[in-house]
Order: sequence, then C-alpha cells, then structure tokens
Amino acid sequence: MFLDLNYEIPETELDQREIISGLIGLGYDGVAWTQTFKGAITPNNVSKIKLVDNESISAEFSSFSQSPFLSTNVSVALKRGKLTQNRFSQMTRANFHINDASQLGVLNPSHIVFQSFDLISVIPHTEQIFQQVCESKNIDIITFDFALAQPEFLIRPL
Repeated sequence: MFLDLNYEIPETELDQREIISGLIGLGYDGVAWTQTFKGAITPNNVSKIKLVDNESISAEFSSFSQSPFLSTNVSVALKRGKLTQNRFSQMTRANFHINDASQLGVLNPSHIVFQSFDLISVIPHTEQIFQQVCESKNIDIITFDFALAQPEFLIRPL
C-alpha cells in the first residue's frame, strides 16, 4: 500500500480531485490531507478538511477506463477492483508546530481538535519539546521543517 501522508489541503474540491487522479495514476492507494497549525491551538482549530466522496472517484475513473491514454497504474487499479470497491483511502492529518510546553495540551486524546483528525503530526522547535513528544503515545508522526532551519538540537559535534 502506497500512501502520501503529507498533502496540504487544496482550496477546492476540483483541485483535490486532480491530486487524487494524479496519485492514483502514480499507483498510490491513499492520501492524508494536511492542515498545519502554528501558535496557540483553540477548539476553533478542528479539522475543516472535506474528503472527496469515494463513490464519485470510482465513477470518474470507471467512465474513462477504456481510454488508450489512461496510465497503466490506473488501469491495473480498475481491473483489480481497487477503485470500484471505493478503497482509495483519504485521511486527515494535523501538523502542529510546537514551540513551548503549554501547546502540548492539544495532544491529549480527549481534546476536540485531536479527535477531529486521523493522524497527528508534531514539528517540535526545541529539544525539550522533542523529548516530550518522543515519550507521547498519542503522536503518529514527528517531523521537522528543514525549510525553516535545521533544529540546533539535531546538530551534534563530530
């Protein structure tokens, strides 16, 4: 099973459908639509991600399954019944940039924001936060944003 677990949620459903089409064409079985949060987390930050209806995805691909221009991966997926059985997975993922310990409260399974996502990802900004999230059983993914800068605590002298 191939999944893209970090696709920032597009603005429109049409964009989502185009991305799904491309992912299926590349042989992916699913996607995690991602919403990123920086700063204080409030109950207003519940997931606003709308998933594309899987039946309409299957119908779309079934309607052009005979096309000679259809990618091999999509043809194989259709023949295996993968798409007609509505099995293209869509999940919701929250990326939380955590700067201080006061923001860790959102990582409690009873928190409304936590419950509104399928996957919880944390981007720790300090070594202390990194150690705390490593000990947590409630976090699915720990990642770093190297576009910002490499966290100093990951740099060790040789």
